[in-house]
Amino acid sequence: MADAAGAAVDRTLIADGSPYYLRISNLFRADLGLTFANSELAASYSLSLVPDLLTLKVAPFHVGDLRYSYTASRFVFSLTQTLGAGERIFLGAGRASPLVGLAPVQDPRPTAPAPPALATPGSIDSGVLPGARMLPSVASRSTAAVSYRWERRLSSAFVVGYQMYGGLGRDAQRYLALQRVVDAGASVAYGMSARVDLVSGLVFARGWNSSDNKYALLTLSESWLYKWTSTTSLDLGAGISSRETESSDEPTRLTTTPVAAIGLTQALTGRDTTGSLRLGVTYAPLVDSVTGQIANRLAVLGSATAAHGDLHAGVGAGLSQAIPASDPGAVTSLTANVYAGYQISSWLGASLSAYVARQTIVTTGLPAATLLPSGVTWGVYGGLYAVSPTLRF
Repeated sequence: MADAAGAAVDRTLIADGSPYYLRISNLFRADLGLTFANSELAASYSLSLVPDLLTLKVAPFHVGDLRYSYTASRFVFSLTQTLGAGERIFLGAGRASPLVGLAPVQDPRPTAPAPPALATPGSIDSGVLPGARMLPSVASRSTAAVSYRWERRLSSAFVVGYQMYGGLGRDAQRYLALQRVVDAGASVAYGMSARVDLVSGLVFARGWNSSDNKYALLTLSESWLYKWTSTTSLDLGAGISSRETESSDEPTRLTTTPVAAIGLTQALTGRDTTGSLRLGVTYAPLVDSVTGQIANRLAVLGSATAAHGDLHAGVGAGLSQAIPASDPGAVTSLTANVYAGYQISSWLGASLSAYVARQTIVTTGLPAATLLPSGVTWGVYGGLYAVSPTLRF
C-alpha cells in the first residue's frame, strides 16, 4: 500500500487576468495489490484538488483504477478499468499532460526499448487542454488483452478497449466534447536474431462525440528494432493509415496517409550511476480530445534520465506539429520539463518538478465556444510519498 500528496502552482498566460492556480495533486492516494501463484489483482484511488485562487472555487477530481492479470507459461491475460470523474480546471497552453510531474517516483534505470507503436489503440490525445475554465469531466478506459508466446522467437497479442473522454453535461460539452471510442488491436512479434526484432501491428478504432463528429481509423504498421550494442538500440517503423470521417457540416471523407517513426536509445551505465538518453520522431494520426478531429501529427521527443544512489533526476522536451499546419484547429506546441526525486528512507521519498508549455492554435473556422487559445503555461510541483512494507498472509 502507498499514499502520496503534492502541490503545484500553475501560471497561465492565456486568459484575461493571467490567473494562478494551486493544484493539490494526489492529496490522498492509496494503492493495494494482491499477488497469487499465477495472478495479480491491483487497485488504486487518488483525489486531486484545484482551488481557483481568484474565484475561491475548488475542483475535486477522483481517479480509480482496477487491474487483473493471469500469467501461465506461455499465456498472459489482463483486464483493466480506469475511471476519473469530477471538476477539472483546464489550463490550456500545450499538449503537456495535466499530470506532468505528479508521479512521486520516476525510475530512470534503462529498460529494454520496444519498436515504435504506430498502431496504438485508444490514441485520443488527452493532453490537449482547452482554455482556463472549470468543467465537470470524465476520463474512462476499459481494456482486455491477451498475449501468447508460440515459441521462443514468436509471440502475438490482441487487445480490445472502450473509452470515454470529455465534458459531462450539455453546458460542459459546448467547450469539451464527450468522445466515445471502441478499438481493437493485434500484433505479431518475431525475433529474427539476438539483435533484431520485427513487429507487425494492426489497429482499428471507431469513434464518435457529442459534436456529431464520427470517424473510423485503420492503421497497419511494420516496426524494426535493432540492438546496435548492449547499450545502444535503434528502432524504425513505417506503415499506412486510412480513416473515414464525417460531421454534420462536411461530407464523408476518406483519407489515406503514411505513418513513420524513428528512435534512438542509449543506456548509461557506471559503477554508481545509471540512466538513459532517448530521441524519437513520429508521424502518425491522432484524435484531438477537444475538437474530436483527427490530424496527422509530427512529434519530436527527447529525454534524459539518471540515478545515483537515492537521487533520481531527468529532463525532457518535445515539439508537436499538426499537419497541415494551416488547417482549422491545427496545433503547434513546445514543452519542456525537469524533475528530481530523493529516497529519504525505505518508506519516505520526495519529488520536485517543473514544466513549461507554449501552444499556438489556428482558430479560424472553429466554433466560438471552443476553448483552444494560444499562449504559455508553466508550473512547479513538489510532493512527498510514503510506502508501507509488504504484508504477507
